[in-house]
Amino acid sequence: MTSNVGTGRRLPLAFISGFVGAGKSTLVERILNSSRGRRIAVIVNDLDDYSADGRPLGGARLRHYENIVQLRNGCICCSLRGDLRAQINRMVESNRFDYVLVEASGISEPLPVVAGFLSDEELSGQFEETVRVDATITVVDALNFPLDYEKCDTLGERRISLDPEDDRSVSDVLAEQVEFANVIVINKVDLVAEQDVRRLEAILHQLNPKARLVRASHGVVPMDLLLDTHSFEFEQASQASGWQRALIGKHTPPADEFALESFVYRARRPFHPGRLWDALQERMPGVIRAKGFFWLASRHNHAGVWSQAGHAFRDDLAGRWWASLPREEWPREPVAQEEINRLQEEPYGDRRQELAFIGQGMDCDYIEQRLNQCLLDDVEMRLGQIGWGSFADPFSVWWDEDEGEIAGNDDFPQA
Repeated sequence: MTSNVGTGRRLPLAFISGFVGAGKSTLVERILNSSRGRRIAVIVNDLDDYSADGRPLGGARLRHYENIVQLRNGCICCSLRGDLRAQINRMVESNRFDYVLVEASGISEPLPVVAGFLSDEELSGQFEETVRVDATITVVDALNFPLDYEKCDTLGERRISLDPEDDRSVSDVLAEQVEFANVIVINKVDLVAEQDVRRLEAILHQLNPKARLVRASHGVVPMDLLLDTHSFEFEQASQASGWQRALIGKHTPPADEFALESFVYRARRPFHPGRLWDALQERMPGVIRAKGFFWLASRHNHAGVWSQAGHAFRDDLAGRWWASLPREEWPREPVAQEEINRLQEEPYGDRRQELAFIGQGMDCDYIEQRLNQCLLDDVEMRLGQIGWGSFADPFSVWWDEDEGEIAGNDDFPQA
């Protein structure tokens, strides 16, 4: 095999994600056993060797292979990011490998992992010439994915969270892992009925219509579907999710066989935080994924991220609405300014509700009516921003690096 350094051929990397027990390590093992002369290195990010119930995790089963590097007791999206870059840099300089597999931990989300790796200022110029991301692969457990996705378990409740502050739900992690992949390996299909596999494929296609879906049993996948695919492009991958495409009008065709569809809810009035919170305590039948931006009257200048996966809901700060910032702080690029101007609408600028819903057998009319009931009425609108600040707001505290904590008013009874 020819070497990478000095030949103009950049060392290809594949990032492999998937929830605990999905079969990532089995897939990596299969790749190593089918390398056919390729010199493959593997970097495994294990938070620990064993899960809380004693089951082996990640690289524990890979230790008898050569060319395996373990990055433990941290996550490559944050605390071990520098270690990951350093290891890959050594592999480039050693000129010994033709391909590198990076197996993320079972609770890692691939977007921040890959974005963090690509954004390194010191190494970006060097990596641009010597390394390329070839694929982002997510392994899905055909048997357990539908079961885990329907639950509201948090990572903390399963004792696999990064730290006590990690409040993510299992279903949210599953959705994020699927939405950024450009190859999805549906593993363990031998344990599931054909109809259930097809239904899972239809759901995954709605969540990420741009990804290639590949079936597998025991991690057996044709290598040409995984290695040297030249199929990854960061900008495309970061905008490939079904909810993002729905927001810009590119709805994924409905899967009529399984009653799968999507729709977008839009409004130009703020939500009453108390009424919206009460509505979210009810389940929205059929909703598989809902994500977008929302406007709380009690947090007038800050856009929220609404993230719902299965029955689990999470809210966070998206940033400031452009209308709340001086124009000199707006982007100067013509394309960005054109988009901001397109979103402006008097009297509140770009403040809005913009939520994409993906589901199976959803009652779209009911969801829209229920959310409309949470908008401020005409009397409440006349109270203005000062009056809105007195509304009960039980939503989570958001954190802004410049402003610190952003929270609502919890001194008043809920609506």
